Amino acid sequence: MSDTTKPATLDSKAPGVTGPVVEASAAGKAAGAGTIRVLHVDDDPDVIAALSLGLRRQRFEVFSAGSADEALRLLARQEVDVVVSDEQMPGTSGSKFLALVRKQWPETMRIMLSGCTDFRATLDAINEAHVFRFLTKPCSSEDVAFCIRQAAAVKVATRAANEAGGTPAPAPDAGRFTKCLDTLWMAYQPVVRASSDGVYAYEALVRSDDAAYASALDLIRHAERLSAIEILDERIRERIAADLDQVPGGANVLVNVHPRSLLDEGLYAEDGVLRHASHRIIFEITEREGLDAIPDLKQRVSRLRRAGYRIAVDDLGSGYAGLSTFAQLVPDFVKFDMELIRGIDGSLTKAKLLGSMASLCRDLKILTIAEGIETTAEKKRVTDLGCDLLQGYQIGRPARLKS
Repeated sequence: MSDTTKPATLDSKAPGVTGPVVEASAAGKAAGAGTIRVLHVDDDPDVIAALSLGLRRQRFEVFSAGSADEALRLLARQEVDVVVSDEQMPGTSGSKFLALVRKQWPETMRIMLSGCTDFRATLDAINEAHVFRFLTKPCSSEDVAFCIRQAAAVKVATRAANEAGGTPAPAPDAGRFTKCLDTLWMAYQPVVRASSDGVYAYEALVRSDDAAYASALDLIRHAERLSAIEILDERIRERIAADLDQVPGGANVLVNVHPRSLLDEGLYAEDGVLRHASHRIIFEITEREGLDAIPDLKQRVSRLRRAGYRIAVDDLGSGYAGLSTFAQLVPDFVKFDMELIRGIDGSLTKAKLLGSMASLCRDLKILTIAEGIETTAEKKRVTDLGCDLLQGYQIGRPARLKS
């Protein structure tokens, strides 16, 4: 889902990471003035000594443990912000250990280190432990520190959001929302081929002439609170269907789909408004956190594929939810998180992350979209790193179709 106003088996020859990308300065501020407490778990004393020294130089308070049992005893008496664990340890795996951490200390962020590039190990880290990041060895203490700061920032932000959740927001105006549905129109943002700059697709982005819904996010949130997401998504599909003949060059169209709409049988119907053009439609599944509530998710996505639609997921690299969706659906397209793209020309760690994930997607024959490109330098960097498709203000802004 792009508007620019948004694991992978990794190449063992270059360290890689997966998970949310937050600017280091923002992460530092979000983590607060206190020292970030880190527990490093590895059964190799030399690895513990080397990485712990590097992390202490980064001004973390570092604890270490040589086994999962020792680490669990330490956690029982000492609160930590982030656990960094090796995958392979005597008697257990890092995935199983971090799953226990998740169960007993759910606020503690979890990062996996592994010299193994097996896709199964990555899936276990995602599905069992909900890891924040998955890094492949060898990786420098600077790379690990970068991820730790981001993990700590997310922990602080999540706690703040939970605490703020006690005050309910005012109820949306149902009457005004219903009237707003008649004012909807679609803006289209180009997605171009990295190899030629030729247009591959346009992403359809909802807009409203009602000033109360100038933000598409506000519109979606109000629809959620009114249990009207399916109605909103259906109206959006109707608007796109009316525009299809005007989309330049008969290009593909990316259509955002909320998880709740996967429960709407109209989405699968043979007489659905987009069914006649299903070969041009790429359904982009958004709000991934809601997918857990969708029964038979894989079967529903398979029904869309059998009807000729293709599937995209957004924000790969934005943490557990994005990785989990990727692992469950193995989509036709993935979009890399906008914060990963921002400033990537000046960040070696971001470049390693994107390059590793792009390599994985090539192996799985999944096309990659780098969204949020705002500078020529970002465009060149993501192209050099192997992204297939490009999107962002540097490429083209969302606009109405010309009549």
